[in-house]
Amino acid sequence: MSFRLTLRRLCTRGPLCALLLASAPALAWQPQAPPQPQQPQHNQQEQPQQDRKKPAKPLIRIRPFLSQLGVMSPRSTRVAEVLLRNDGDAPAVLRRVATTCTCTATNFHDPVTIEPGAEHVLKLQVRAGNNIGPLKSEAHLFFEHQADPMIVRVEAKVARPVSANPPIIDVLIFPKRNPKPPLHGTITLKSEDGKPFRVLTVQGKPAPANEPALTHTVEYNFEGVEQRDMPIWFVVETDHPQASVVELRVGSLALLNTGQGTGPWDPDFDLVNLGRITPGDSAAHEIELVGLRDTNVPVEFLSMKGLFAIEVVAEHPGAKGRVFVLKCTPALGQEGLLHDKLVIRAKGHERAIDMYASVRP
Repeated sequence: MSFRLTLRRLCTRGPLCALLLASAPALAWQPQAPPQPQQPQHNQQEQPQQDRKKPAKPLIRIRPFLSQLGVMSPRSTRVAEVLLRNDGDAPAVLRRVATTCTCTATNFHDPVTIEPGAEHVLKLQVRAGNNIGPLKSEAHLFFEHQADPMIVRVEAKVARPVSANPPIIDVLIFPKRNPKPPLHGTITLKSEDGKPFRVLTVQGKPAPANEPALTHTVEYNFEGVEQRDMPIWFVVETDHPQASVVELRVGSLALLNTGQGTGPWDPDFDLVNLGRITPGDSAAHEIELVGLRDTNVPVEFLSMKGLFAIEVVAEHPGAKGRVFVLKCTPALGQEGLLHDKLVIRAKGHERAIDMYASVRP
């Protein structure tokens, strides 16, 4: 029932009823339109958030972060390659590379710019020392766009393919500690890589007949040898492919009289072990003269007995001095275990160190 009809029934007479009937259309309920949401007002100079562009920046990815070089022989060298890729949208500048060990050198010399999408190969040259055991080194890469360096790691194990027990023959006389050292004894040689081998010579003399085996026992005898005449090295020649010359240091008075530390420079090691050389071929050997940094100082290398031709084929700065790469070629007709001395002369100082090679077909 409508609102107007109801008023007619309730108000049949009188001026009040007439007034109500006249105003009924105005009092009738009218539906209201829903409110319209207000649109946000934007500043014409302000861009929406999604339209803003992030600043361009480099993004360096390294592969691998860890290089495993496996088993290395003492004083051997291996190279690890690290790939640097820029996946960002701005150039990356490699400003500096620092290593945590003097055993590791890099091919980095000047700042390197890596463009977006480009790659750069960083080479880490690792040189094993004389110590047996694990070798660990790090290279810290400093980029221009970040405060902290990126770190890559190199790991290896330094081991001899053929080990010796004991590793040192101690015949040095000490009145209290070692008044009568044993001048006669045995050395046990063991293949550490599982390859059988034969013993060819012991201290330059032919060894008794023996069959390939994983272990061998050899004898040493210094009875009647004066302390000052003792050899510095006891050397066993084998047919093991990675251990042709196995050397053991002999601790004696002769070792104390080598002149180490008495001059303006010293070789980083007092032995040149060239390993196996096929007749007619050559072997390379790297030696660092510690304390000699002046590149204007001439250095001479020669063979004392003339069993080798010595040639300097390369030179570069080392951690403690100048590093020389020597090409050592046995003289024609020389075969078997060769024992010579490498003579080094520089700055009025001379050193002679033992040099060995197994020259066999």
